[in-house]
Amino acid sequence: MKIITSYTSGFKATFNTKKLLTTIYIITFLMALIIAIPFSSTIQKEAGSSMAFSALLKDFDYTVYRDFMNHSAMAIQPYISTAIWMGIFYLLFTIFFEGGILKVLKRKEDKFTLRFFWEASAKYFSRFFRLAIYMIITQVVIAVILFIILSLILSSVYKSVPNESYIFYTALIGVIIYLLIFIFLLVVTDYAKIMMVENDEYRPFRTILRSFVFTFKHFLSTYFLYLLLLIVPIVLFVIYFKIESIIGMTSGWGILIVFIIQQLLVWCRIFTKIWILGSELTLYGKFGNKEEASEGEPVFGI
Repeated sequence: MKIITSYTSGFKATFNTKKLLTTIYIITFLMALIIAIPFSSTIQKEAGSSMAFSALLKDFDYTVYRDFMNHSAMAIQPYISTAIWMGIFYLLFTIFFEGGILKVLKRKEDKFTLRFFWEASAKYFSRFFRLAIYMIITQVVIAVILFIILSLILSSVYKSVPNESYIFYTALIGVIIYLLIFIFLLVVTDYAKIMMVENDEYRPFRTILRSFVFTFKHFLSTYFLYLLLLIVPIVLFVIYFKIESIIGMTSGWGILIVFIIQQLLVWCRIFTKIWILGSELTLYGKFGNKEEASEGEPVFGI
């Protein structure tokens, strides 16, 4: 099946981009340090000789947190604002990297060079940025529409339902529907990026429409490949939280071990991102532009 071959091909391609993985990881790590180092020193300074924060490592205590914020909110506030801006900056960097990632994956056997990666990232950044804006607006609009519909349904049956479980499950169904649509939009976004790189497209909106058509035509392949690729990060997060709960951050060694595991998780997350793009790039190549434009093809073909 095309799904399995694309899945394995994407993994192999990602495994062969170790220099690319290392480059993105180092940049991500350095960006985190910009916030972590001064924030840590500020926390230590504000906490002084208090042992309250040691207790927070074992279990969250809202009273301790509230007292600390009442006393040191002015010292912490700049770092919260900086963290928000760094989050936005990281999102822009993620968009920036994707053009370079796709070009590196497309070259396959060619030797990886930082110059080629940066040039490709810069070339597609403005296109991918506009694409991201369009898709964010689409996601917000769909979320608002579903919220309004769900609110109308719940408000109309609120007084007539026998118990609150009906309301809960109705809301849960609404959330699941949104998540499924949200994943579909992520898939459409990825294939729009691939089309831009493959065909050197300059108009994101037109490419989004072409990506919608392509994704619908090959719905089972594109959608379920993405779901299959999500299994790995979900399993990794579950494993991490299990290990973290067992080890705990109650000692120096425990903090060190959890920190190392966290960095491995970050590296795996970057690996998974490249893996997803590599697998989708392979799947897109299997169908090809000619098949994408053909008439009379089954809508849900694999």
